[in-house]
Amino acid sequence: MSKTEREIWVFSEDQTTFNELLAGGRSLGSKVCAVQIGDKPSEETKDLINMGADKVYVIEGPQLSEFQPEPYSEALFTLARRKRPEAILLGATRRGRELAPRVAAAMGIGCVADCTGLLRDTEGTLVMERVAYAGKGLATLKSTSQSLVCTVKPRVFEPLSSDSTRVGEIQREVVEVKPSRVTLVRREQKPKGKVNLPEAKIVVSGGRGFKKKEDLILLQESADILGGEIGCSRPLSSDLGWLPEEHHIGISGISIKPQLYIAAGISGQLHHLVGIRDSRIVAAINTDKDAPIMAASDYALVGDLYTLMPELAKAFRELLKR
Repeated sequence: MSKTEREIWVFSEDQTTFNELLAGGRSLGSKVCAVQIGDKPSEETKDLINMGADKVYVIEGPQLSEFQPEPYSEALFTLARRKRPEAILLGATRRGRELAPRVAAAMGIGCVADCTGLLRDTEGTLVMERVAYAGKGLATLKSTSQSLVCTVKPRVFEPLSSDSTRVGEIQREVVEVKPSRVTLVRREQKPKGKVNLPEAKIVVSGGRGFKKKEDLILLQESADILGGEIGCSRPLSSDLGWLPEEHHIGISGISIKPQLYIAAGISGQLHHLVGIRDSRIVAAINTDKDAPIMAASDYALVGDLYTLMPELAKAFRELLKR
């Protein structure tokens, strides 16, 4: 059996990521199989076929009603040992990152984390792209094992349109797994913020060029005028805590695909540029004309953000009459 005839499996607890992975699997020219774990409504199973799955494996068992890493990973690698898929694609989410190394270790196969690209070379070998050297380089990796586990960053692939006429196979599998050694005491919903950067059409971001937290009002002003959201580079969220983590854009944060991305006071290291590489138009403001963000921008303004941001806000307001 050739590599392209073998199955590509996809799994994620997040439906949006699931749909992206299905599109990614189809782009590889393989038979794409979604994996559902636990008791799921039949509509969800059919939705996976509508979104691109050729087959859906539904893994059932008494220990799988709630997500826990041990039984879920055991269910996944037990079935994978039987079927030997070419690759298992998981979302680079908290749960995906818990499952991937467990599955790979149990099967004795390779694991590539946080992929930013998946493709095949001229020989049909699976090729993965990911950021390396703390964001200073991009690595291209080839698979040499019979099977492989990959976690894929969000928004690497564009989901396909739902097609209710698609026909696929649903295969139910009963897998016996050991009870988890961890007892789930209670589950609490983490409060969600109002920002939704992955869906934003316009994003205005700030970096270390800002001197204090209160000055971020300059970002908010332009974002409000343009009907956009505010984002930031890693130091402003992870180091300084000026903005919540959900605003952090980059390899260790989120990836975005806005129509317009404005970067003020951001130097543009590779780990940030990876997160904005699918932006349609990038505009940058920086005092350093040689900053990496300037070369990566469609429009680059050399100057002090404290002077230019108010002027831009004024121009935006006049243009849009807001």
